[in-house]
Amino acid sequence: SWMGQGQFANLSSLDPERQSGTEFGADLIIGRSALHVTRFDQRATGLIQPVASVVTTVGGSGRPMRAINFTLQNVGAISNEGWEFEATTRVRSLSVAATMALVDSRVAKMAKGYRGDLRVGDRMLDVPSSTMSVTALWARGRWTLTGTAVRAADWIGYDRSAVGTVLSSGDQPVRALEGNSLRTFWTRYPGVTRLRAGAQYRLRNGFALVLGGEN
Repeated sequence: SWMGQGQFANLSSLDPERQSGTEFGADLIIGRSALHVTRFDQRATGLIQPVASVVTTVGGSGRPMRAINFTLQNVGAISNEGWEFEATTRVRSLSVAATMALVDSRVAKMAKGYRGDLRVGDRMLDVPSSTMSVTALWARGRWTLTGTAVRAADWIGYDRSAVGTVLSSGDQPVRALEGNSLRTFWTRYPGVTRLRAGAQYRLRNGFALVLGGEN
């Protein structure tokens, strides 16, 4: 990530991360099919986030270079609420499992001394509002075939390409990547889908041939 070359500084005054709340669920099982539903309403306090600051250093050629340093700081309190669904069924040699999670994760309270870009009411960065997956498995004789589709959708994160351009070009002031100014580099990601498939043929003496692919 764009944080990869930064230096981290740990603060001795960091509060520990804690989480509390409620969670309840229900199961419905009919024959070889099952449906699991879970509702959660939780609050995380003391969440720790690396907060960026830009520093200027002198490179080997004597030219000034920009770099990002990070200080670990407590953000405050984060509310997490949503639903989780899981369904499974089996018909002869075919098994199918599907999951879906709907999450609303937001900043509920700011910690004193926090100097990052998050504010009360903001969605937490890089947390998809929905995640879905479907997996199918067919097994018969020596053959086993599997296929999976996973989709994460609707989250807010940094435009890392734009951040890299600012660091390398020097066209914008260094404060553009600090504190509240960093919010201008937020962008909404509509979603991404990943597919995975595999085949296995069992040989004798405990050996098997396996072929798999993933996008």
